[in-house]
Amino acid sequence: MKKSRMLLTAGLIAASSAIAQAQPAPQSAPGRTPPPPRFNAEDFSAFTDARIASLKAGLKLTAEQERLWPAFEAALRERAKTRSDRWNERRAEWAART
Repeated sequence: MKKSRMLLTAGLIAASSAIAQAQPAPQSAPGRTPPPPRFNAEDFSAFTDARIASLKAGLKLTAEQERLWPAFEAALRERAKTRSDRWNERRAEWAART
């Protein structure tokens, strides 16, 4: 009997926590959601630096690979800049539409 009460109590606690987490988050204004935060140029640069640093650390380069890393890093940074420029163009297009 005691064991079944404990199981029932544990089940109710688990169910109530799942229901509580399923509740919608309060909105700033009825019917409107706040816009998502946007990366500025500094944020994008810092994020790119962190991604490149983590990639380099994860690869555990040999001495010969380390010698070739600056060219690869320059290519990664150029790709990131191209992507950032493309996003900025799209943002400008979207802003012009509204």
